Parts: sequence; C-alpha cells; structure tokens
Amino acid sequence: MGTTVVIADSDPFNLSLLEEACTTAGHEVQTAMDGRSVLELVARQPPALLIIDAALPGEVGGLEVVGILRSDPELRGLTIVVVDPPADIELEVEGVLSRPYRVPEVLEELERATHEGRARRRRARESARPSSPGTPAHLLMTLEHELISARRFGRSLACFLLRGLPARELVDRLRVCLRRVDAIFVTSDHEVVVLLPETDTTGAQVAVSRVLNTIEDSQLKIGLVIAPDEADEAGDVLTLARKRCGLAHVGESA
Repeated sequence: MGTTVVIADSDPFNLSLLEEACTTAGHEVQTAMDGRSVLELVARQPPALLIIDAALPGEVGGLEVVGILRSDPELRGLTIVVVDPPADIELEVEGVLSRPYRVPEVLEELERATHEGRARRRRARESARPSSPGTPAHLLMTLEHELISARRFGRSLACFLLRGLPARELVDRLRVCLRRVDAIFVTSDHEVVVLLPETDTTGAQVAVSRVLNTIEDSQLKIGLVIAPDEADEAGDVLTLARKRCGLAHVGESA
C-alpha cells in the first residue's frame, strides 16, 4: 500500500524527477515549490513523508519549514528527507538526499528513511504506553488515533478482542507475549482489547498464536480485525471484533 508524499523543490525538472520516482514506487504525490505551500498542504492533509529542498525559496525557507513541522506534536510521526542540507547544521530528520538526483539512490534513501521513521514512531509509542491497561474511553481515543495513522502511513492496524476469562487475569498473561508497543485495554470484567500498531494479517496471526500458546485455555475466544482494510471506523472495528469472538476460527470472516 502506497503512502502520501509531499515533494518540495523550486526547480520544475527536479520536482518532476522526484515525483516520477515516488509515483513509480506506488506513492500518492503532492508537490510544492515554496515553503508556504508546503505548510498549507501538510495542514490540509498530513502526509507520511516529506521531501524538501533545504534552500527552498519564499518567506518560509526549507529549513524553517522543517523546524515548524518538528515543533508540532501532532506531526511528530512525519518522516522528513531534506535535500542538500548545510553540513554545519544538525537536523532532526530521517534522511538526506543530494543533487544531482539518481533514481535508484532516491528510492533507496526513501526506503531507509521510511524504516527509520517507523522505528521512531515505535519508540515514541513505547515511551508513551502506560504501565496499567487503558479504559474504554482510552481505547476509543487511541483507536481513532491509530486508524488515522494507519491510513496516513499506508500501514495496517491489528485489533483483537479477547473474551472468556477474567480481564485482570488476561492482562497479566498478555504482557509476557506482546510487544511493548502493543496497547492493552480492559473494556469489561471479561473483555480485553489489544491494538497492534503497524501490524498486518501475518504479524497479527503470529501474535494471536503466541497468545493462544501462552494462555492455553479452551474458554478463551479471540476476534481479530485488520484495519483499515476490514473496518475503518473505531466503532466498526470493535463491533466486528466482538462478532468474530463467537466464530470457530480466529479472524474468520462473518
């Protein structure tokens, strides 16, 4: 699944070359030729990735745009690649490109920067996860946020719901078989919901199998949903997960 990329370069030829490289890689591309336009595009629809010329002209320069975006808590997940940054300036970005552009090098750097951005978001999630399980209200807020992130970055979000055992017992046993980045929520005395960010069907099935092997209780039922492919609204994700809890096989379609 491709992601949304904003490319900012004042040279039409360079802009066209970068746009073609990103489009070939399956990304949806938006372009800008000055800093103000970049900020307007990001405000209207935050992308997953920004490629920006350090020397971008206009009242807001390229490096100023980077500083503005990095100071916004809502845009901390944005992956930024800067073109020809000054050697004496340290930037909080995931990647760097140099002119003249060579398409293979551009694609390689974008892949590396995307990987680094994903790792940074994972570290941020891990540091933000509370030690105790979340409440139903926390679940809805977190699920909405993760769905937005999944759509923006072209990644899957796995959600599985567990029933059949006391919730507190489930939480203690889940902690030993889930990643630190995964979030656990207690929604009732006998229901627990787990969110696995940036996890596709294969990864989710591995996680569910690990849970089943760890808990080993025939009373346990699990309903798995992969969002946003199977459901793209928080309420729909939870409704489908609860429905699948009554099915014979994990993740079986209704």
